[in-house]
Amino acid sequence: MGHIYLDPSEAVDFIADTRDFVANTQKLEGCLFYSIALDDQATGRVLTVERWKDQDALTAHTQRPEMAEVMGKWMSRIKMDIQKYDASNERDLTN
Repeated sequence: MGHIYLDPSEAVDFIADTRDFVANTQKLEGCLFYSIALDDQATGRVLTVERWKDQDALTAHTQRPEMAEVMGKWMSRIKMDIQKYDASNERDLTN
């Protein structure tokens, strides 16, 4: 989970360029949740939230050619502040 920062003038283009990537990622085995959303257009802040079945699923995702394509296009224009967390004691919000 974390943020991606880019020039505000490119934020809408980034979201458009990643739309198919996100949709394809959501279909991957082991992907429990994956979203990239414009959080603050004025500052160029994009929220990314991922949830994976296990480390193997996450690793497979990061090694996909489609990931390399997206990163190749945008890496020099973005700054990422994304952290990986391990969760325990998962339960329904009402419990």
